[in-house]
Amino acid sequence: MAVRLSMIGVASGLAMVNELQQLEFSMYPSATEADFHPPCLFKTSIDAPESANSDAEVLRKQCPLVLVTMDPIYMNLMLELQEQQQRAELRIERRHLRDHANDLVRTLIRELTPHMDSGERVTKISIGNRVLGALRFFAQGAYQRGVGNEMMVAMAQQTFSTALSEVCNAIEIIAPNWIQFPAAQAQKDINKLEFMRRFEFPGVVGCIDCTHIAITAPIICDSNLLILNINPNFGGATHDAFIWRNSVIKHHLEDNYQRGERNTWLLGDSGYPQEPWLMTPVLNAPPDSPEGRYNAALVRARTLKMRFRCLLKERVLKYHPHKAGEIINACCVLHNMCVRANVPLEDELVDDGQFQPEVGVNVLAAGDIVPLGQQHREEVINLYFR
Repeated sequence: MAVRLSMIGVASGLAMVNELQQLEFSMYPSATEADFHPPCLFKTSIDAPESANSDAEVLRKQCPLVLVTMDPIYMNLMLELQEQQQRAELRIERRHLRDHANDLVRTLIRELTPHMDSGERVTKISIGNRVLGALRFFAQGAYQRGVGNEMMVAMAQQTFSTALSEVCNAIEIIAPNWIQFPAAQAQKDINKLEFMRRFEFPGVVGCIDCTHIAITAPIICDSNLLILNINPNFGGATHDAFIWRNSVIKHHLEDNYQRGERNTWLLGDSGYPQEPWLMTPVLNAPPDSPEGRYNAALVRARTLKMRFRCLLKERVLKYHPHKAGEIINACCVLHNMCVRANVPLEDELVDDGQFQPEVGVNVLAAGDIVPLGQQHREEVINLYFR
């Protein structure tokens, strides 16, 4: 059987043959070089024309083998290498088909399609491939170059940059369908029961914290790690309490409190002011005291929120803040889709349980809100942790 080798690969091919010959000699020490018929190992012919230029002539003299006939042992090796390459390509093809056949991916593509340009040119990259390319980027991190290495969704960086913006914009349009803070009393009651059942902490509808992803993004989640609210609109130097004071959710909970709603709050860390609708740790509480047990329960519940740091905190998005915010929102929508589809999540990170006093935090809370919040916290401690 004949195998055509390129002019460039001849030298490396000969080196491989020499190594294989040495391997055969080591396997059969009693054999001689003549037993392997090295003069007849290659039967050569030259395809280059007689009028080849001087460079081609020099290359012909240095590497005169173009058409070679290989012994079966070497041919079997070449066939095995070829089969390995084909298996690798088949795995990539199957992965591509798997992604397109995945119910969750198909749901995402179906929801995004009305908000994306289908294109009129036959060379337009399909919506499915644009979405898959964006998913590849969201999983990879801060750079777009990795998408170009994917065989089935590869595209130029400029093309992908446009596709990424389009996908992010489309995801932002559907975000209200997937990220919702509980407004109905029934949903609030469900959240409270879940937090009480799992962490023995009453009245909790969600956990709040800020995570730094080039900009500061406050995230609120429930006991099932479903994101209830995301606000990626503040710089990384902005204090948590300042962000909270300007939060829509803060004003929503405050309005509900003024209308008579009680025993409904979020859990935060010591970077937030203690308010009637926001429970924070008791600083310097002895471990075996009621306050210490209250802190321990709060830490267990807030460990849910710490898992988003595993997902997002170490990610550095080298984009304009507005674009970074779009990417963060998109990732949060995808996270909620995975939670609702029961996709397994990463192992959680454990909060260290250390609460440090924050200078100037309480002055950010207006009027008598902090004393009133401390009064509610004392009531919770006396009722559930004594």
